[in-house]
Amino acid sequence: MFSAEIECLEVVLAYSDPANRWVELYFDRVRFPDGREGRYNRLVAGGGHPGVVVLPLKGGRIGLARQFRYPIGRWMWELPRGFGESDDAAVNARRELFEEMGETAAELIDLGVHHPDSGMVETEVRMFAALCPPQAVSLPDQPGEIHSIRWVSEAELMAEIATDAISDGFTLSALIKAKSRGLL
Repeated sequence: MFSAEIECLEVVLAYSDPANRWVELYFDRVRFPDGREGRYNRLVAGGGHPGVVVLPLKGGRIGLARQFRYPIGRWMWELPRGFGESDDAAVNARRELFEEMGETAAELIDLGVHHPDSGMVETEVRMFAALCPPQAVSLPDQPGEIHSIRWVSEAELMAEIATDAISDGFTLSALIKAKSRGLL
């Protein structure tokens, strides 16, 4: 009988480094639905804790952070995000919002889950909208992390998405979730 699931026969850890808790690579031995055996590559990021993405909202504007993304070799405007340091995604979201934007959330709204690459990456990312109080804050001093922050209208943001000035997948996913829930 045909099964639609891939069966894991053996978990094979191909790469792990105690000095780098952020990435593990697996080459699992599997059985495909047609009965053939093979290998399936799987990446676990973030030490196994769920990552987070935070959509900061303040006074009808959306907060963005600018940072250099080494893998693609360019500066990106994107929503605050990061790997989880605990299993409590809301705690992780509040920490990332403060670390990257210097903001606190009066309210966090769970927007659901994003799977960045379901064909390769096991990691789950929880998305939140953060309703931020109106007072101004200053960017925390973190050299090498966030270069600058800015607050834009939804129209400005959509114009930048249309021209690929904003192309980060986590940012796009969180915006769609927020829009579908009437938050934008």
